[in-house]
Amino acid sequence: MNSNRKKFDVFLSYKSQDNDFVQRLKRDLQLRGIKVWLDKDEIRPGDLFVEALENGLETSKTVVIVITPESVNSGWVRRERARALSLATSEGVQLIPILFGNVELPGFLADLQYIDFRDLSKYAVNINRLIWPGITGKEVLFVGVAGIGGAEWDRLREILYQSELELYDIEDIDRVKWPGFERSDPYKNGRLIQENTFDPSKQVVIVVDPFEGLPEEGRTFTRNSPLEYLDFILHHRNATRGLEGELIFILYYKSGAWETISLDESYLRREYRQIEKLSNKLTIDDIIDRFKNYFTIHQDTSGNGNLEKQFQNIWIKVQREILKGKPLSASDPI
Repeated sequence: MNSNRKKFDVFLSYKSQDNDFVQRLKRDLQLRGIKVWLDKDEIRPGDLFVEALENGLETSKTVVIVITPESVNSGWVRRERARALSLATSEGVQLIPILFGNVELPGFLADLQYIDFRDLSKYAVNINRLIWPGITGKEVLFVGVAGIGGAEWDRLREILYQSELELYDIEDIDRVKWPGFERSDPYKNGRLIQENTFDPSKQVVIVVDPFEGLPEEGRTFTRNSPLEYLDFILHHRNATRGLEGELIFILYYKSGAWETISLDESYLRREYRQIEKLSNKLTIDDIIDRFKNYFTIHQDTSGNGNLEKQFQNIWIKVQREILKGKPLSASDPI
């Protein structure tokens, strides 16, 4: 089948008794930008059931089979499994079993990598694993760029570290060599160093970086100018959007950073002369407003877990941006 006809990212095969879990799964996948085929949504009154199922399977890039005690012996689920296995062989459709409830992986699926949802305390981690690299076929690298730091920035970097450990089910980050920016002058040349064990053609790099406002003297790792840095992000985000080695940025926003830039009009006028031709003659306020709508995590010194919540919420939004390939803001696209 022509890949252009694959309009769904995933087909969910399940037993009706497992509807509550599957509805939760569907909702959380869609929240992250995954296009889901589910019988209750796609089969209309009057449709031929078998024909509709066949069409759903053929127009989906991935088939997720929900393995539960109820589904193991279901005739309809067995039929969907058989067709999915056939499509996996003939058309390269990705087949992913997930385990839910008191059940083991059936022998005929033993050669496939599965996602284990039997422990619901790990539900959020398993959703990430199901998408990255399961449904998408891409791996995610979380990168925390060195900044002026402080305890809260160290805590955020630890969140990134733990997220990657969980995502790839590893015990030590030494197995993953993170990419990074040239330490001495990270933004002047915009040169990204790729030193990792993943396939660069099948990865998405999430760069989390402190945005501190105007550069401070004597800090060689701080961008040469805020506007040059913002233009750097715009350029690299647009240049890699939807392509191999995609880059997306999350700014760790220090309180007052935007205001510091906005108030220094003489500094902005001086910098604007340099950046004007790189930014399609946007005004300074236009540039700053666009980044206020970008992905930002606000500085948090409370230590009460707010950073973790912010990161999880932003990570969901970032996935929607990557998977849908849509601008961050409909009224002011980046």
